Amino acid sequence: MPARLTAILAATLLLAASATAQTPLASLTNAADLMRLAGCRTMRGAYTQTRHIQALDLDFTITGTMALERDGRLLWRAEKPIEYACVMTKDKLVQWDGETKKVLEVSARKFPWLRLLYDCQAAWVSGDIAALARIFQLSFRNHGLLLVPLATDARELFRTMEITFAPDYSRVASVLLHETSGDTLRIEFHDVILNQPLPEETWQIPPK
Repeated sequence: MPARLTAILAATLLLAASATAQTPLASLTNAADLMRLAGCRTMRGAYTQTRHIQALDLDFTITGTMALERDGRLLWRAEKPIEYACVMTKDKLVQWDGETKKVLEVSARKFPWLRLLYDCQAAWVSGDIAALARIFQLSFRNHGLLLVPLATDARELFRTMEITFAPDYSRVASVLLHETSGDTLRIEFHDVILNQPLPEETWQIPPK
């Protein structure tokens, strides 16, 4: 995942992890529909990430591919206009920079926030509602969820996250972050394939 988003989510999770309030899943409108997301075991597809920088009235778009194994590995691979790849697990992060051709590996033992970062990203990509409810206040809105960070300090980093689901609730269709700066970050998923075996080469760093 691009470094800017990684930094935002990492800091947010460090602040939100100590929060104890949770959203009861049964209280959510359309909770039964949301439970269909539990059937997502693997996911792969393409994404378009657009950051709107309010101060410059400028959009910057990155396209790439992603893959997810529930309770396994998570891949973000940027392809245009930059090249970057990152594979995360509960134990480590391995990333490759296309410009420098360098590979960096970071252990969650040394940086415990990596585990929290992985858990959050995997939760919102796969639509793991129970996991999200441990970190955010959730409410159903416009065929999706509105997420508000539980910790007050976390809300100084971003105000809300909006997750929109596919019409049949089989997967997450898009994610929108509203930052306190006024900037927004939208990630839209397309050409998504669910619950099919993922070749081992999917996770290769550097990518083929």
